[in-house]
Amino acid sequence: GELLHMHQVGSLMQSDFVAPNGTVLATSRAEWYEFHTQQNQLLPRTVVPRGSSIRTRCVFKVNDGGTVRFGIASSQEMCMHFIYY
Repeated sequence: GELLHMHQVGSLMQSDFVAPNGTVLATSRAEWYEFHTQQNQLLPRTVVPRGSSIRTRCVFKVNDGGTVRFGIASSQEMCMHFIYY
């Protein structure tokens, strides 16, 4: 399973599982991320060869143009992809 995790201003998150040759093997995506409705989900069964990587991208929407700082508090922001196996 997995959990795509951001905080209050996160709006989109995507992780690509990439083989050593650059082929994207699988993608996990939260297109309309909401902090209060995040949930664990199942990953598609995928063989990930040795030397593969995971590319994670987060998009944050800051309406007032303010500064967002990384941190563990809910008032701060983060971009984390938890993977359970």
